Amino acid sequence: MHRFFHTFKIGEGSPDGGRAGQAMVEFVVALVAILVLFAALVQFSRMGSAHTRTMMAARREAGLLALASAPSLSGPDYILDRTRGADGAKFSRDDGHIDAMAGVFSAQLVGYADPGDLNVRRPGNAISVLYNNPFPQLQFGLVRGFDTETITLLPVIRNLVYRSNTIDVEGEAWMTWTHDMY
Repeated sequence: MHRFFHTFKIGEGSPDGGRAGQAMVEFVVALVAILVLFAALVQFSRMGSAHTRTMMAARREAGLLALASAPSLSGPDYILDRTRGADGAKFSRDDGHIDAMAGVFSAQLVGYADPGDLNVRRPGNAISVLYNNPFPQLQFGLVRGFDTETITLLPVIRNLVYRSNTIDVEGEAWMTWTHDMY
């Protein structure tokens, strides 16, 4: 009768050598990893949908401006210089910029071409016209559409990946102004 009973010594463990506990830990770790990947997939799909909506709105706005009878006075931002952000690295995400005016654009960029001399040598050239224009972006014939949408991040993504409650998704589209021609 003694051979049917198994006596355990302290520290010996279960008859299966602890494999059941190890399998349970591995299952929990794998489940957490799969849930994080699923949350990331859901978050990226929400951001992709928001990007599509903002791009459609920006294209719609640019399309309306492109068909307008008068050109839009909005144009690209002129950047005079960059400022370093908190990380101290040049040209990184946290850098800022110092705005410039259209006159600075004309003086510092177009001015190098010596537009006065160029106009004597080649009358009616595009560079000389750019230099004397108070709205040089109109010379390029472009109009801009812009839209932005704020997306709330899922708690898993917020805690593990990106330490913010929201993220802004932007859409920008440039089109040629058609001078009221359709």
